[in-house]
Amino acid sequence: MDDADFLIVGGGVYGTALAYEIVSTGSSVTLVEADRLATRASGGPGKRGVRANGRNSRELPLVHEALAQWPSLSELLGAETGFERLGGLMLVDSAPEQGEIGWARAEAHQRLQATFGLASRLLARDDLAALEPGVAPSAAGALFNPDEGIADQRSTALAYAAAAGKLGASIRESSPVLDINPGSRPAVRLRDGTTLRARRAVVLATNHGTNALLERSAMPVLPLWTMAPQVLMVQAKDDYQPRHLVGHLAKTLSVKPLSDGITMISGGMRGRWDPRTNTGRPVDASIGESLDVAASVFPALAGGALMTADAGSPETYTPDGLPYLDFLDADRRIFVATGWHGHGFAIAPAVARHAADWLTSGRRPDVLAPFRIRLR
Repeated sequence: MDDADFLIVGGGVYGTALAYEIVSTGSSVTLVEADRLATRASGGPGKRGVRANGRNSRELPLVHEALAQWPSLSELLGAETGFERLGGLMLVDSAPEQGEIGWARAEAHQRLQATFGLASRLLARDDLAALEPGVAPSAAGALFNPDEGIADQRSTALAYAAAAGKLGASIRESSPVLDINPGSRPAVRLRDGTTLRARRAVVLATNHGTNALLERSAMPVLPLWTMAPQVLMVQAKDDYQPRHLVGHLAKTLSVKPLSDGITMISGGMRGRWDPRTNTGRPVDASIGESLDVAASVFPALAGGALMTADAGSPETYTPDGLPYLDFLDADRRIFVATGWHGHGFAIAPAVARHAADWLTSGRRPDVLAPFRIRLR
């Protein structure tokens, strides 16, 4: 299909989820991916967190929807997403010298999440220790959400793509886009010389590649930057693993137990991104710092074997910490979904459903209004 109602550029979780949700409405879809599906932010090792904790309030309605969708998503798509409902902990350290500000923050987060119907509750030290026995004594308690968990980002993207294909979407891998023509019949020009046209809109689900594509198309770029999150895989002594998806209110840390006995450590430590080669690599100092932080929270992780360190899955950031989900032009021909900050994966099922409704009906859902593009 050289023409379709919607052309989607980018074959990660958002591109494939949007393809599935749009084609499910009866509209035709062509998706093009420069490489293989799920090779950038939706690729990489381990799993991603599916969490409510630590989020902007504007995302919480979407989190509430997504947490209800994830358990049945594999059945819906007909393929595994790797979702595991482990429960999620946001740890709080005792800090009397700060007036117990950690508890005050945790209580505020719990009250906020409760207003959006999330099942988060506060755990005192004894309850936390019973739930997560290996946690350090410095953890005074936690904000706990039993509905949180982890899922496989690559499997999820491939599941969405396969389900979209079964419904008639055209999926084209190894099809780099040279530029976009945002005319009355918006089109993308591929490196092989092919021109694909959209009867309604071109959707850019290109994350860190968005501004480069806009520049090549002589279109205004967005306030974005790219960071390479650093991910460590550790085999602890005596095969110890935490039991939950664990973050920390004050420390740069996210810990996930994987099924192969490996503990995944991430949460914001940075690798080094090279924009000239579009590659990322780990930084030794950050590796050491990340391992030290993890061991301070889970002492049994100290001295574990570092199996791998990866920084090859770039994420895109915006100044206010919220993604961009909006049309770029007044004619509503170019739609952008980018700037996910490393936490867009968890809300993808809900966002994709609402965005598909917007694209096909022409009406912006209220829940997506906070993510509009405001450049003036």
